[in-house]
Amino acid sequence: MENLEAQRAAITAELTQAALTGGDTAKAREKLARLDERERAAQEAAQARDDAQRQQAEADMAARGLALANETIERLRVVGVEVSDIDAQNLTAYARTVARHEAEIQAAEAASLLAQSKAQQVRERIQVLTERANALSALRLTGQATERDTGEAVLIERDLALLAETLRDAEAAATAAHVPSA
Repeated sequence: MENLEAQRAAITAELTQAALTGGDTAKAREKLARLDERERAAQEAAQARDDAQRQQAEADMAARGLALANETIERLRVVGVEVSDIDAQNLTAYARTVARHEAEIQAAEAASLLAQSKAQQVRERIQVLTERANALSALRLTGQATERDTGEAVLIERDLALLAETLRDAEAAATAAHVPSA
C-alpha cells in the first residue's frame, strides 16, 4: 500500500504540474484511474486475506478452548473429582472464553508492535532526511551549493513536513494500539 501511496503522490504531482503549465492532463488522469483500480484490487485481496486469517484464528481458538477444557477435566478426574456433564459443558465454555481472550491479547500485542514499528520507520526516515538537509544547508553556507542542491533542499523540506504529519498519525496509532500490562 505504501508503494501505491508513493505512486499516487507522484501522479498527483504530475497532474498538478500539467494543470499549472496548461499541459495535457489526460495521461495523468488515466494513470490515476489505473492506480485506483490497482488500489481497489489490493484492498480486496487484503480483505480476503484478513477474512481467511480471522476464520483460522476462530478455529484455533475453539480448538485451544476444547483442549484447555479437556485438560482441566482430566486433571480433576485424576485427583478424584467427579465432573458432571453440566460441569464439563461449563468448563468448556469458560475455556473457550479464556482461549478467545488469549487470542485477542496476542492480536493486540501484534498490532501494537506493528504500529510501533511503523512509527519508528518514519522517525528513521525523518532522521535521514534531516541529516541530508543539514548537509545541503552546510553547502549553501559555504557557497558550494549547486542549483540542484537547492532544489533538493526544497523537496526535502516538503518531505519533512509530510513525514512530520505522518509521524503524528503513526504515533497516535501506536498509542491507540498499546496493550496495557493488566
